[in-house]
Amino acid sequence: MNIVSKADVFSIGFFRLSAAFFEDVITTGGQVVKSTEALRNAGAIADFVICLIWRGSKQDNSLEKAGIQKLPLFDMEELSAWMQLS
Repeated sequence: MNIVSKADVFSIGFFRLSAAFFEDVITTGGQVVKSTEALRNAGAIADFVICLIWRGSKQDNSLEKAGIQKLPLFDMEELSAWMQLS
């Protein structure tokens, strides 16, 4: 579990910290949403997550509802197809 405190996030003058999350596998995105909320509450700009594998369904839009864009390298469908070719 990632814990983010206000001491970890700061803003100076007109500049605000911009943060991105990097995850190996995301299934529901629940922890990403919680961590993003903590960063945003501390004043950071946190709008996207980069992950290797998206295991969630195409209908799961919990990240989008929270204003977070997901950028997966593979979803499970693509990964399965790629592994069958190997």
